[in-house]
Amino acid sequence: MRSLCKVAVALAAAAVGSASFGQVQINEFLVNPPGTDNGSEFFELIGPPSYDLTGLTLLVIEGDGGNKGTIDQALSLDGKSIGTNGLFLWRDGGTPLQPLPEAATTIFVQDFSPDIENGSNTYLLVRFFTGTVGQDIDTDNDGVIELPPFDGVLDAMGYVENGTDGVQYATQFGGVNGTDPTAPPDGFTPDSLSRLCGAVLSQDVIGAFPGPWFNDAIDTRWVPDNGQSLELTYTLTPGSANAGAVCGGGPACDSDFNGDGNSDQDDVACLIDVVAGNPGCQAQDPDFNRDGNVDQDDVAALINVVAGGACP
Repeated sequence: MRSLCKVAVALAAAAVGSASFGQVQINEFLVNPPGTDNGSEFFELIGPPSYDLTGLTLLVIEGDGGNKGTIDQALSLDGKSIGTNGLFLWRDGGTPLQPLPEAATTIFVQDFSPDIENGSNTYLLVRFFTGTVGQDIDTDNDGVIELPPFDGVLDAMGYVENGTDGVQYATQFGGVNGTDPTAPPDGFTPDSLSRLCGAVLSQDVIGAFPGPWFNDAIDTRWVPDNGQSLELTYTLTPGSANAGAVCGGGPACDSDFNGDGNSDQDDVACLIDVVAGNPGCQAQDPDFNRDGNVDQDDVAALINVVAGGACP
């Protein structure tokens, strides 16, 4: 069945109904657009509407050469917040990108200084960062961060540049390595990573400033690969919900538990009510993980899918 896949916010079971750092994820980024980088690079976060991002930092960790583990960038999110539609966009230039972002998206414009490099990198969304730019947190260059100068990691994405012995640190923190870790490099250096269909799309892109940017079908990798595909109209959507994918192959599930047209924290809260004996909000079978029981395991499974994980 064809569907436009939107990625919802990450949730922690113990924090449903209250503010939690774990509710925010990296939703999409473009760090190596065709042509000149400056003015086109962006990072997009997804989280609860109007969520205060104070205390969070987006780190860019070097993965190449003798500088593996060096903190190249530390982008503080203090004083910033998610838009009322659940999206936050950090841009490096003011010229409107195409397609235009949703009006409710919070947009912050500030150049990345220095520019985000195009080699092997890992992007960590962390809380309570206490380190400094230039700090080496993988002192023996073995691909394992030994000295994390932060209290926790909310999300992580990484990739390796084609033709290098680079490392990616994302899976160390429960995140996604965009380059195949079993046989790196796997043929291309991703320009962009996006969350779609409960997975991450690692991709090269084609197009020209100010967009739209289209997927290069030759250089594409899904993590995990459950047989997803992209519609012909697919583009990056800086500042708008990710869409344009056909979600198929793996087991199907509908995380819009309360039937309001959105897959978000309200669905998790509704299922919690149902498990507690109040079925008034449900719009589908509460046995979400299909194990024959309606219990906290169903809540955990729904949280995982709303956060971008695979269906149970």
